Amino acid sequence: MNKLTIPMIKSMLPDTFSMLFLGGGLGYILEKKNYSHIPVFILFPEAYCGYNIFKHRDTIIDRFKPT
Repeated sequence: MNKLTIPMIKSMLPDTFSMLFLGGGLGYILEKKNYSHIPVFILFPEAYCGYNIFKHRDTIIDRFKPT
């Protein structure tokens, strides 16, 4: 095997951060019953989740503020 092959294979495997996006995004779609969003989520999971995080950023920030 070539020396460049091993790092490329390793970078293609999903990491913890990607799996968090996958689980969170799919859970959001199923909870909100936005089944038409599934094709976009399958093609671009990180972008879909990042968009929803940005869209709902005020709600997320309010959850982490001390009361």
